[in-house]
Amino acid sequence: MSLTNFHLLFAFCLLPFAFLAALPLAPDDPHMARRLENEARLVEWTAAQPQAETTKTWPGVHADKTARTVTVLAESTGLNANTIIEFPLASIVSNHDYEALALMLGKPTHLAEAVEWLGVPRGVPPSRRAARFWAKGERMSVTIARFATPNDAKPLGEWLVNAEDKSPAFTGHFVYTGSVWENDACAADGEVPGSVISTFNETRSLFDVPVRADKGAVYGHFVNTDKLEKGELLVFTFKPEFKPKFTRVETMPILAKPIHETITPKKLAQLCFDAKSDDENFQFKFNGTAIEVLIKCFEDLTKFKDLFIQWTLDDRITVQAAAELASIITMIEGNNGIRVDEPPAGQLYYRAFLPNPEWIPREERLTQPYELHLVRNDDGTWKRTFTSIEEDWTAPDKITPDLTVTHHPLGDDWETALLKIIAETDKENYRSALFVFTPPDTPLGAFMPVVRLLQKRLPEAHVFGQTFP
Repeated sequence: MSLTNFHLLFAFCLLPFAFLAALPLAPDDPHMARRLENEARLVEWTAAQPQAETTKTWPGVHADKTARTVTVLAESTGLNANTIIEFPLASIVSNHDYEALALMLGKPTHLAEAVEWLGVPRGVPPSRRAARFWAKGERMSVTIARFATPNDAKPLGEWLVNAEDKSPAFTGHFVYTGSVWENDACAADGEVPGSVISTFNETRSLFDVPVRADKGAVYGHFVNTDKLEKGELLVFTFKPEFKPKFTRVETMPILAKPIHETITPKKLAQLCFDAKSDDENFQFKFNGTAIEVLIKCFEDLTKFKDLFIQWTLDDRITVQAAAELASIITMIEGNNGIRVDEPPAGQLYYRAFLPNPEWIPREERLTQPYELHLVRNDDGTWKRTFTSIEEDWTAPDKITPDLTVTHHPLGDDWETALLKIIAETDKENYRSALFVFTPPDTPLGAFMPVVRLLQKRLPEAHVFGQTFP
């Protein structure tokens, strides 16, 4: 490398240190000297990385297309052994360092750029609001080594163990979802939670777990094996699971429709399915197939794929048939089964047809959603009523609120009327759910136009196959 290029690279390496210098370290903090030492080593390490057409370097991050690796520098948080770990790797400014194994000295943004430069596509993080409950993306292995002994790397699963039986916490890979971006800003760069690798499904993390793992369900499950000295330099290495051109993620749209054009399906047996796979290693196309054939294809494909299914339900299907299909989906979805993707625009998440019956009594609810009620007229058309419920806590010593229920019949100009009702009854955008009460033989087309109109405003819908008691 020429002297001029070295100076340019050295100057480039200094860029993140305005970022590091802003950290709240008191003058007498014993960690300050170690931090300054780590900053100097980061500059030296970055400048020392090999430069070639197949490599690329950012401050504290190095990508190598030949080795198919991305390497980053981090420093230990110094937590005692058997401390609960939620984030094996967090950003240097994370306010969750008390439950992180290490802090990344470079920027997570640069790690994301390096992974994608390597050829790994950005995935999609889980989001409860969008009804995405799985981390979607290609998988990468993660190893950790002490900076002083870089050739003695061990899988991340050997640095963290299950709290109960001390078995390795993670034996597989992590999913690269790529976090959440707003323009050029990556959420993983921030303080809250500043996650680079998470042990649970975290929307803002760069890397997520390949299983369904809500924070509340797995908190406290994973602890670190050894105490590392606070500030000790570590080397994290990320490597894609598969070679180029082979991917783990398969997204499959499926349409559920009547088995015959002349019927309104009232049960699962009256449904058939259109499905297609364009994967070069497993191609198929079905038109009007039975659910049993579809499930067999799922079994074959999920042996080597993360199969994300996007379900679309024809509006002619009844609530009863949709509920029966949803019951089947619950049995085949799982860590070793299919993964239900977020619903396409204008569709409901399948569990909307399996609501909790305990939500029916209004007095038992924690909050009051809007309600939509359908009753069949004598001529076969549908009478639709939109219901708003207001809580009154003004009386002293109230344990439960008084409820004021207002019914709004929907006529021909129902779209305008609905938007006006919501604007008047929920000025603070407090409500986000809609409960639909309708007979089980109701075709979806009788109420889905209302759901679609309000879906951005009320993204959570639950369909009860009964009239309100």
